[in-house]
Amino acid sequence: VGGSFGSDSGGSADSVDGGRGGSGGRGGGGGESVLTPLEAFRLLADEENVRVVDVRDPAEIAAGVVAVRGAERLVRPPSAGAVAFHAASNEWLSALAAEGPVLLTCGDGADSLAALQQYRRDGTLAGAAVHCVEGGVRAWRAANLPTVDTAVEPLEAASIGN
Repeated sequence: VGGSFGSDSGGSADSVDGGRGGSGGRGGGGGESVLTPLEAFRLLADEENVRVVDVRDPAEIAAGVVAVRGAERLVRPPSAGAVAFHAASNEWLSALAAEGPVLLTCGDGADSLAALQQYRRDGTLAGAAVHCVEGGVRAWRAANLPTVDTAVEPLEAASIGN
């Protein structure tokens, strides 16, 4: 999805509107927000059809990283260039968000925030309940929430209609 999602470069994770929460945290009415790990965990517990998508580079995930338990990974065909992959992932995420809330994650929160911002700029997620996890998997793990080592337990490929 372009060059901005490939690695976790550090940085802070604020909501795309500069504060904490576009349409307001856990609200189910769409909008964009950055959720703390505990807010995200509660969303998973309280809402049906929530999907967790790890936006890190598929090669990085395959090599083994700590991920949110139950997360899915994006599939990037070997022959797809960055532009084609971005277009395909826009279409895929839009369809996925139509099924229910989506949590985007990455290692430190920076790439998932960048992904959310890019999808919003593209108009892909208008009105969709898509969030990113503040601090990413590092903060999720620090909060002692369930994780998985992808070297031991690979993430499922994300698909629509699950």
